[in-house]
Amino acid sequence: MVVETKGVAALQAIFRYFWEVSDIRMEELHDTILAKVGEEVRDAMTTTADRLREEGRQEGRLEGERTMLLRMMTARFGQLPATVTARVGAATVEEIEGWAERVLVAKTLAEVLGDA
Repeated sequence: MVVETKGVAALQAIFRYFWEVSDIRMEELHDTILAKVGEEVRDAMTTTADRLREEGRQEGRLEGERTMLLRMMTARFGQLPATVTARVGAATVEEIEGWAERVLVAKTLAEVLGDA
């Protein structure tokens, strides 16, 4: 059981590597390998592909929220200092959500960021 789990983890790492560095689409890789392997590997591939897609969606959502927050802050307070832009770029989802709510009512940029 432990060996099987390690094998699945190794396959997931390989699939992630192919997905990140090659030009092959994940679906092509998936279909090609599925034609050659057993059911357990198929399940691991499907799980890995689904997880990678979800991670991509979450990263895209976070980046979109960061971009929108920066646009809102700029519209409200003018050109933003580089430190604020960097801070938003490194922020967590929770921080972004809190700042987005405060940008609507805050009188200063410091109030938005909780520095006031």
